[in-house]
Amino acid sequence: MVLSSPGTARIGSLRPLEHTNTITTPEVSNPVWKGVRMPTVLDTDVDLGDVDVGDVDVGSDQALADLARNHELLRRHAEGLLLQSLVDIDRRGLYRANGYTDVAAWGRGELRWEPGEARSRRGLTKLAEEVPEIVDRLLAGRLGVAQAHLLGRLFSAPRVGRHVPEFIDSFLHFAAEMSYHHFEHYCRSWRLLMDQDGTLPNRAGRHASLAFTDTEYRLTIVGPAIDGAAWKAELQHLERIEFEHDWQEAKQQYGDAVCHDLLPRTNAQRRYDALQRLVVGRPASDLAGDLASGSSGGVSTVVNIVADLPTWLHQLDRISGIPGVAPQLEPFGPARGRSHTIDGTQVHPRDVVLASLANHVRCVVTDSTGRAVAMTSKQRLFTGPLADAIRLTSTTCTHPGCLAPVSTSQLDHLVPHSRGGPTSVVNGGPACDTHNPWRYATGVRTSLRDDGVWITEYPDGTRIAPPD
Repeated sequence: MVLSSPGTARIGSLRPLEHTNTITTPEVSNPVWKGVRMPTVLDTDVDLGDVDVGDVDVGSDQALADLARNHELLRRHAEGLLLQSLVDIDRRGLYRANGYTDVAAWGRGELRWEPGEARSRRGLTKLAEEVPEIVDRLLAGRLGVAQAHLLGRLFSAPRVGRHVPEFIDSFLHFAAEMSYHHFEHYCRSWRLLMDQDGTLPNRAGRHASLAFTDTEYRLTIVGPAIDGAAWKAELQHLERIEFEHDWQEAKQQYGDAVCHDLLPRTNAQRRYDALQRLVVGRPASDLAGDLASGSSGGVSTVVNIVADLPTWLHQLDRISGIPGVAPQLEPFGPARGRSHTIDGTQVHPRDVVLASLANHVRCVVTDSTGRAVAMTSKQRLFTGPLADAIRLTSTTCTHPGCLAPVSTSQLDHLVPHSRGGPTSVVNGGPACDTHNPWRYATGVRTSLRDDGVWITEYPDGTRIAPPD
């Protein structure tokens, strides 16, 4: 098989490549890259087993990246062909012949599927029977396999799955736009809020256990996410103090040669020591006294929870005994439902209301455009409401694929201050300590679209990680 590449394309802006032999696949719009029409059809005349690195010249980095892209497209296409077969098998009930109860059991037995994979494909098969476009997108390489399986699991969710076809256009659009991490976060958030009247936090399931071996102990704590968010905020603050202590100690010993490898403790060891301080109650001030980041008054942290106004008001009504129906919320965009910490940890909306009323956390309520319209009071460690408003725009660093949490990210000017960029919410975005300086060095620009998707582009307008 012969592959051709545009030659000057950046690896982060790959598109499906032209093949020597092609057949027509379901109609999809063809992307355009700098005036060059890049086809999305796949070479299904070629045996998938024949596609090998040796079939192409991989002397250049671009050619090798192009080949990897084509392997991914072939993988999606193969999943689409499999899904076509599963739809027919399910409709005909062919799995019953050997005593299987459904396509999941058939796949586990006959095709050696992993149980989680089998459950995902069972839901995906049922969804494809209602929405055939799922198969078309996979065949054309416009829907990732992991994203398709996530939709299958979402469709199988009790009380929520039946609503997935109603929003399928939105799901498919953002599956091609977002990283898997952010797509999954939005789907999980939507599932929680669509079923907020059907389930309540499992208060009876809260428990803690302490077990010992000859030389070690194991502490296990299980409880609602709202409590875990408070633990996380306290622990992260103590971890920062432990790190600063190690860094200053190593700097005194090694001077300017100090680096992470020379620190006396690993990240996991500092986290353990921080947890010990939190549980045993030893004050952080004995470490923080001489550190700029520390405080002689002990630990002071804040937990920020984001909730949309319709959800917050509905749960307030339920707590007050006022009957009502949960709002039907969009899964994506600025008007979507929200009930999570700024780092993306899902929190049941009932807990959000109770905690905000008790002043245990700071709750930020957003309107239908995603803007903060109310904020409960709580002493905060940040630089002010402006910084908090910027952190609400994403749960992670805004570089494609980066998972650095927003709570530890820097706040970056989208248009640099040196170029006249204002210090305002619309000109701010979170970026980790790796991608913030990298953007300045490369001239990369970042912007937030009206639908809530972050876009990262080179100065010539080429987008990093473009949609499928």
